[in-house]
Amino acid sequence: MKTVWWKGVDKDQEDPIREYYIQGLQMRKRMKVILNEEIESLHNDMLNEAHFESPNWALVQADRLAQIKALKRVISLIE
Repeated sequence: MKTVWWKGVDKDQEDPIREYYIQGLQMRKRMKVILNEEIESLHNDMLNEAHFESPNWALVQADRLAQIKALKRVISLIE
């Protein structure tokens, strides 16, 4: 569990948060699968030949990469 979970949390709230985190193991596992599927979809979309014809290709690629980065950040928080 990353230390960011404890930022701004009162000491009396730490135990309940830790318990919820542990109880949510199956939900976090499922969420990780879903997020990884989203990442795979974004990767596949980046390879879509139609995007290469767009004058905004670089912006589209940058947007996809930013989304992938954000999803990976969420995955790192729930692992």
